Amino acid sequence: MTRFRLADVEYEVDRLLGRGGMAEVFLAHRIEPGALQELVVIKRLLPILARNREFVRRFLREANIGGKLAHRNIVRLIDVGRDGESYCLVMEYVEGCNLQTMRRRLAAAGHLFPPWLAARIVADVAGALHYAHGHRDAGGRPRPIIHRDVSPDNIMLAAGGVVKLLDFGVAKDTQGVQLTQVGQIVGKPIYFCPEAVRGEEPTPQWDIYSLGAVLYELLAGRPPFVQEGNDQKALLRLFRRLLDEEPPPPRTVNAATPTALEAIVRRALAKRPEFRYATAADLQEELENCVAAEAGEISEALLAEFLRDPVTVLTSTPVLLLPEATVPDR
Repeated sequence: MTRFRLADVEYEVDRLLGRGGMAEVFLAHRIEPGALQELVVIKRLLPILARNREFVRRFLREANIGGKLAHRNIVRLIDVGRDGESYCLVMEYVEGCNLQTMRRRLAAAGHLFPPWLAARIVADVAGALHYAHGHRDAGGRPRPIIHRDVSPDNIMLAAGGVVKLLDFGVAKDTQGVQLTQVGQIVGKPIYFCPEAVRGEEPTPQWDIYSLGAVLYELLAGRPPFVQEGNDQKALLRLFRRLLDEEPPPPRTVNAATPTALEAIVRRALAKRPEFRYATAADLQEELENCVAAEAGEISEALLAEFLRDPVTVLTSTPVLLLPEATVPDR
């Protein structure tokens, strides 16, 4: 078994969870005699990149940003350090599944995501984003942290019913050093806002747009715009649509979409940032008001039950029942 020692704490790896272009992620547990073995997630910079000073700076920058954030709807950073040539971040382990996995699980069973539950989840993410956007430095000066990669893959549904936003790996500290190379794409293009396509400076409006795209996908069963192909031409076609076209209203894809939620989505996806919600807190408040007015309370207990058996909960809980539309092809 692989072990990592960061300062005076030792972690033992249980299994590899995944590998990306910059890092690999492990499930591990903290080795502490006489105590419960806490499960954690360890993100290690790929060994081949650990000798590159620029990649090390980017990796440690994630730790610097993550260490500033303490919110119940954001995955917690526990530790950061170096074991020999291995640079590691240690994060809380969230048992559950991400939002994209759950959406696809429902689609495979012929269901769209229940709209009021979608609104409840997105409201929690909006609260987490507002917290990050409101970050201040040690002197009390505003220093917003922009996520820049809000997507269903980065929203976790924890087993206890808590929603968790993760992966601030491409986040931008608006007063920090810019470590992204000019022309480099960060995040997932189908959730980009028009300003990101134009290469403008990140603002909280980026995240509000992307979260609106997430809500659109949950309601309609597909994102506002789809990239058709994996080559450069397909990416450019997607960018042109993001700049110039309006997505089909969710109700034209899923007639069961509540009109109030469609209005929220359309405002969040406004091409011009000044026409979107002024803050993520404004988006959160409107979503929560809609849910309260139309569905009442959707508790963490209900979300936890939904996570365990989504189809049964969807078909047996009156507050979630709406006429089903055909699940669209992706």
